[in-house]
Amino acid sequence: MTTIRVLTYNIHHGEGNDRVISAARIAEVIRESGADLVGLNEVHHPALLPGDERAFLARIAEAAGMGYVFGAALPQEDGWAFPAPYGNALLARWPLLNAATGLLPGAPGCEVRGSVSAQVGGAQVGGAEAGGAQLGGAEAGGPAGLVCYVTHLENRDEALRVRQAQRLLGLLAAERRAHLVIGDFNAVTPGEERGGQVPSSAPGLLRAAGYVDAAQAAGAVAPTCPSARPAERIDYVWLSPALAGSLRGCQVWDTPLARVASDHLPVLAALEV
Repeated sequence: MTTIRVLTYNIHHGEGNDRVISAARIAEVIRESGADLVGLNEVHHPALLPGDERAFLARIAEAAGMGYVFGAALPQEDGWAFPAPYGNALLARWPLLNAATGLLPGAPGCEVRGSVSAQVGGAQVGGAEAGGAQLGGAEAGGPAGLVCYVTHLENRDEALRVRQAQRLLGLLAAERRAHLVIGDFNAVTPGEERGGQVPSSAPGLLRAAGYVDAAQAAGAVAPTCPSARPAERIDYVWLSPALAGSLRGCQVWDTPLARVASDHLPVLAALEV
C-alpha cells in the first residue's frame, strides 16, 4: 500500500492577494502541505516572467520536486500579461503517463474550460501524451495505475456549469481504472450556502454517479474561497467508487502563506492505495 497526499489548488495565475506573482511561493505552499499529487487551475504555460528563462509552471514543479503535465483550454487568456496557453496542470512525485486533455462545453461570453488527466505510475499506453501536455521529470515508482483528472468549471452560468459537469462525467464513463477528479468546480453544494450564495446542482451530478466528496466523507467541509476570508467551498477532491475506502483524511490547507499566495485555499486529501 502507498500513502498519497492529493492537493487541488487554484493558483490565480500565480498572483497572490498582495498582487505579487511568484512561482516560488506557490511551490512553497505545495511543499508545506506535503502533497505528492497536485492539480492546479488557472495556469499559463509555457509562460515566462520578465528576465526569467524557465517557464512559470516548470519553476513551480522544479521547486516542488515534481514532474508535470499541462492541458490548455485557451491559447491565451485576455487581460493577463502571460502570452501563453492557459488551462490546468497536474504535478506529481512519480511519472505521469498517457496524458490527455479535453474541452468542456462553452457559451458566448464565457471562458473556455477544459480538463487534463494522466496515469500516475505504471506502463505507458500509446507512446505519447495528448493535447500538447508537457512532461517533466519525477521519481520512479508510485501508485501504479491510479489516474487523476483536473478540471475547472464555469463560474457564472449555472446551466453551462451543469452541462460541463455532464460532459466531464461522459468522459469519465469510459474510465475503468481507480481515479480522482479534482479542481475548482465553482459550485457550492446545496446546504452549504452562506448569506446570498446560490447553490449548484453540479456536485450532485457527481454524487449521483457514485463519486465520493472527500471533504464531506471526512467530515471536514470548510470554505476555500476567497483565501483571505474564506466564505464558500468551491474546490473539491472527488474519489471514484473504487477509491472510496482509501480515504484517510481531508482538510482545507489554511496557513498564513496559503492565505496570501492565491485567492483560493488548497484542499488536501490523504489516501492509502
